Amino acid sequence: EELYLAALDLTLERHLWTPQFEATIRTTYDDVKNEVVMDRALTTISNVSVRQNLPFGGHVGATVIHELVRDVRDRVSRAETGQVILDANVPLLRGAGRVAYENRYREEREMIYAIRNFERFRRSFLVDVAQQYFNLQQAKASIHNTFKSYLSQRQESEKADFQFDMARIDIFQASRAKSSFRRAAASLVSAKERYESALDRFKIRIGMSVGALLDVVDQENDASVNAVDALLPDVTQEVAIAVALEFRLDLLNSADRWDDARRGVVNAGNNILPDLDFRGSVAFDSDPSRLRSTRFQAERRAWQGLIELRLDDRKTEQNAYRNSQIRLRRAQRRHEEFQDIVRADTRRALRRIAQQNNLRRIETINVRENELRLEAAKAHFDLGKKTNQDVVDAENELLTARNELAAATAAYRGAILDFRLDTGTLRVTDEGNWQDPKAFGLPGREPSGTNDGS
Repeated sequence: EELYLAALDLTLERHLWTPQFEATIRTTYDDVKNEVVMDRALTTISNVSVRQNLPFGGHVGATVIHELVRDVRDRVSRAETGQVILDANVPLLRGAGRVAYENRYREEREMIYAIRNFERFRRSFLVDVAQQYFNLQQAKASIHNTFKSYLSQRQESEKADFQFDMARIDIFQASRAKSSFRRAAASLVSAKERYESALDRFKIRIGMSVGALLDVVDQENDASVNAVDALLPDVTQEVAIAVALEFRLDLLNSADRWDDARRGVVNAGNNILPDLDFRGSVAFDSDPSRLRSTRFQAERRAWQGLIELRLDDRKTEQNAYRNSQIRLRRAQRRHEEFQDIVRADTRRALRRIAQQNNLRRIETINVRENELRLEAAKAHFDLGKKTNQDVVDAENELLTARNELAAATAAYRGAILDFRLDTGTLRVTDEGNWQDPKAFGLPGREPSGTNDGS
């Protein structure tokens, strides 16, 4: 909507720089009883004009006037005259030059800013939706992990009941197994509720009906991970920062805003100059003694030229000029600060990718070790060397490790997309897919498979 509104403002401003036509027709009926001649008269005056703004200030125009007087009672025309007027108004000091084109130039710049902002929004929206989807996959993985723990806890609870009946374990161990099983059942119910709530919010986010069916691909079976891996940067920090400073759309807007402020100083300086205007016109009249309004006579033309100099107080304009200089320095500081922010964002994005990748590797190792720990705890418990407390602890640690691995995987994929967004190298097609990263900006690593990038 903001982009469309900016386009509307630009179309209006461009229209104002095309010939502006205006036409009026005024008809007057006079009924004068004390007049002997033409006591009832119908007077029609038509006026057609066109005006064109000049790119370096002022305007030129042309006006055609036609007047017809008709006696209503006798049904005859008593008078018909015409006039053509050509005029020009050109500033020579204040308002002359490129400053006269400022309104249109500003609207064109605002249109460029709106396009960049819209494209930035599209990319941010894609990353936001993708991250929400990754979080959904994490929530679904949490259900699977909790269900595995639930089945294992149920098996251990049944085994504890049997061993208690056989008097191989005491009541405390049997009670501990049952309590752990009930907690696993409660955790499974909670995991399902969190997933369903997140799924409903995701449907709203992408414009789907809450009641519509939507399936989420399992995290470990999602082929889109190959497309995300293709976006993984394979560059140094210095190269990444240089690319970000070149491609970040909001940074480009900031640089152009700085340029606008420089241009504002020039325009404010022009506004301090005195008014020196040239106005000229030439008028051609028809012969009033003849009923021909379109026959203009050269001997009846009238020329007029005027140069006007106006000097008045310029305190307001002088203060405005000083304000424009302050705005220029502010725009420069904001842009330089924004450059530092982009550098910091890029550095942080690279660090976050490395961080989440390391966390993913660590949690992968944790899952494997806790699986071995659980198997060992079960074997020792079956041999009577340990209590089932070790089994319960190992089961809980394994569930935590699996959930942490799912969270690290989702965060790792999101970090890659955040990096592409922070460096301005994420390209989105009209269909909402990201494009091949090798075509724009930073190179990416070779994916482990193929994917359409959707």
